[in-house]
Amino acid sequence: MFDLYHNVLEVMDIENNTDDKHTSSSPTYSEHCICRAVRNGSGQHIVLSSGEDYRYSYVIYMPAGTPTIKDGTPVKVLDGADGFLLTTGRARCFISSAIGCKMWI
Repeated sequence: MFDLYHNVLEVMDIENNTDDKHTSSSPTYSEHCICRAVRNGSGQHIVLSSGEDYRYSYVIYMPAGTPTIKDGTPVKVLDGADGFLLTTGRARCFISSAIGCKMWI
């Protein structure tokens, strides 16, 4: 059977990374949802709400009902089976619909 969402999206814990006790350590991330990361192999781009032309690295597909991620939030995507790091970046243009959610990094 095909697994539609075979990756894991983690979001930086902004609250935990702003106190002084975490300034010298690496940032902490928490699991946000399952996802599917698709690499931008053809150099496509999107236009951000600011009008900026943005060439993204990955488009991230998530299940419907996934909590919104604010623009600019640091995220990372892990391979669900092996747990290795696929990519890191900042969330751009989170879109939610009845059939699923997506964003770009």
